[in-house]
Amino acid sequence: MDRITHRDIAELSTERQGQHLSMFFPHSASGNDAQAGPIRLKNLLRDAHHQLVEGGLSAEAADEMLTPIARMLQEPKLWRTPGRSFALFLAPGYFRRLRLALGLEEHLMVGPQFAVRPLLPLVLEYGPAYVLALSINEVRVLEANRAGTRRLEVPGLPQSMKEALGYTEFYSELQQHTSAPASQGRSRGGVVHGHGDRDEERFRVDLANYFRRVLRALKGVANNGAPLVLACVESYAPIVREVASGLNVLSEIVRGNPELASDDELGSRAWQLVEAEREREVLGELDRYRELGGTHRAAGDLGQILPAAAAGRVEVLFVHKNAERWGRFEHQEERVEIHLAHRPGDEELLEDAVWLTLETGGRVHVLDGQTMPEGRSAAAILRY
Repeated sequence: MDRITHRDIAELSTERQGQHLSMFFPHSASGNDAQAGPIRLKNLLRDAHHQLVEGGLSAEAADEMLTPIARMLQEPKLWRTPGRSFALFLAPGYFRRLRLALGLEEHLMVGPQFAVRPLLPLVLEYGPAYVLALSINEVRVLEANRAGTRRLEVPGLPQSMKEALGYTEFYSELQQHTSAPASQGRSRGGVVHGHGDRDEERFRVDLANYFRRVLRALKGVANNGAPLVLACVESYAPIVREVASGLNVLSEIVRGNPELASDDELGSRAWQLVEAEREREVLGELDRYRELGGTHRAAGDLGQILPAAAAGRVEVLFVHKNAERWGRFEHQEERVEIHLAHRPGDEELLEDAVWLTLETGGRVHVLDGQTMPEGRSAAAILRY
């Protein structure tokens, strides 16, 4: 299955000429749905051909453009690969297909840009998150999402405090004892104690240097804004945060000695923390929007939101996951024209709002209709 990152979203946002086709449909390689994928694709190809011709292409040109997608019907192995849905992106000189762990609803859009809203939950809500399992004797870096957990090989990552700092007189003099109950039936990594306030301070400095070297290596893979969950004894967390500049360290941690837990156990516990944090964030920002209602900081109309997004004023965008609003946005005049039905040359304005918000550093939440403020298709918290 394919992973979706912020880089993928940026690639899809690259400006290209000509008609853009975005196609999403569910498909499972097992069960009753196994034969349904090719049938769905044939129906979507027929609809896409019709829309491309309506948009001005000849029937022959539409057939030629759709050839990369039509070839999928001749790939039996493709329909047996694991996953829950396909996402296809096609434009003149560009084709990308993705096999995704997230089940997507069937959807087709033809217009001047790609549709990315269906993918945003994969980047913003469904992962990945990184897990740093940290003890004196062991360092592990995991990548976790709803689909599961995998261990990462990180170049230059120290595997222990001894490897990071080398043998020191102070470290050798520290006393270690085990605090795992015998009933657990497995050994536990040492819990380290010094011989007084001075030794404890020296040990804290050593820990900070150790963690700094670990995080320096970790920035090579976890500097994309994804959450980083610490799995460690509680006393280590404040020290890690002191030296973790540039990384999105979650406020909650997986508590305890990580040496006692498997990769899957740590990944599952970390992912629960990430989901809870994201839910709190969305609910908190929805509350902020309601509190700002009636002021210049809240916008619930695309005629306000699009010019604000183009000017970099949208801090948070809430957008309906299924709604479509077709029309034109003239950036220079800051004029928005919304049509009741899709006309040739129209843009999908909600996708425009998403692009512009992401490009200017805003946050986007893709919500279902019941969660959207006041049942709107889009709403925004403005920076000013």
